[in-house]
Amino acid sequence: MHRLELRETGQALVGGHAVVASNVWRRAPVGEPGGPVVLRAQIVIDEARPFDVAEGDQIAIGDAHWRVEEIVEDPVRRRGRVVLMLDR
Repeated sequence: MHRLELRETGQALVGGHAVVASNVWRRAPVGEPGGPVVLRAQIVIDEARPFDVAEGDQIAIGDAHWRVEEIVEDPVRRRGRVVLMLDR
């Protein structure tokens, strides 16, 4: 089982792609102010436009598909994390 932990504002190299997690907090989806308020993060792959994720969402990094396993907010240190599991 492949597990990837992205620290908020840190960068990871995944299959040759730069991946960053940011903006981890409880909120509605960006662009959907009336959407469900849950713990969310934004993910940026390479220099593409960021997209919102919540637990259970799936994302593609290169040819691999990952599932958002966990999002953790850290209001004390202000650096949360997003945990991805390789979805086979």
